[in-house]
Amino acid sequence: MASRVQQHWLTFSRMWLLCDARWQPAPELAKRICKYLEGRHKPVYHPLTDCGDHVVVINTKEVAFDKNQWEKKLYAVNTGYKNTMIAMSAKDFHRMDPTKVVEREVYSELPKNLQRKNLMTRLHLFPDENIPDNIKQNLVDIIPPVMEPPKRLDEFTEEEKASWPRFFIPPADYKPSD
Repeated sequence: MASRVQQHWLTFSRMWLLCDARWQPAPELAKRICKYLEGRHKPVYHPLTDCGDHVVVINTKEVAFDKNQWEKKLYAVNTGYKNTMIAMSAKDFHRMDPTKVVEREVYSELPKNLQRKNLMTRLHLFPDENIPDNIKQNLVDIIPPVMEPPKRLDEFTEEEKASWPRFFIPPADYKPSD
C-alpha cells in the first residue's frame, strides 16, 4: 500500500528543471518552456490538473530572434500613468530588462485561463549563469536546447579541422601576391 502512495506522490511531485537560453530563438524556447511548466511532458497530464514543474532559465540576456525581429517585434508597455501605453521594440525592451523578453514570450504562449498566473510563478529567470544556492540545490534535470549553439572556430580541435573538405589545394609552386 505504501509503495502505491509513494508512486502517486512521485507522479505529481514538482521537479526543478534548468534551461539555458544562450543563442536560443525566443519563440521556440517559450514553447518548450511552456510544455514543462504545464506538465505536458508527463504521461499523467490533463488540462485541468496542475502537475507542471519549476523551470529555471539562465542566460536570458543572450536570447536570439530570427532576422530583424529585434526591430520588428513590439511589446506593449504601460508606464503607470493615464493613457501612456507605449509600444517598445524587442531590442529596447531587452535593453531595459534582459529577462522581460523571455517572460513575455512564455506568458503569451501559456493558455489563456486562470492557471496562467500560477504557472508563471514557477518560472524563474536569470540574466546570466549566477543562480542562488537554494535554487541550485533543487535542480534535478536539464531541458534539452531548441537548437545546438554553433561552435566558434577556435573551439574545434585540430583533428576536426583536418577532416574538413578542401575546396582548393594550391600547387607546390604557388606564391601568393602581396
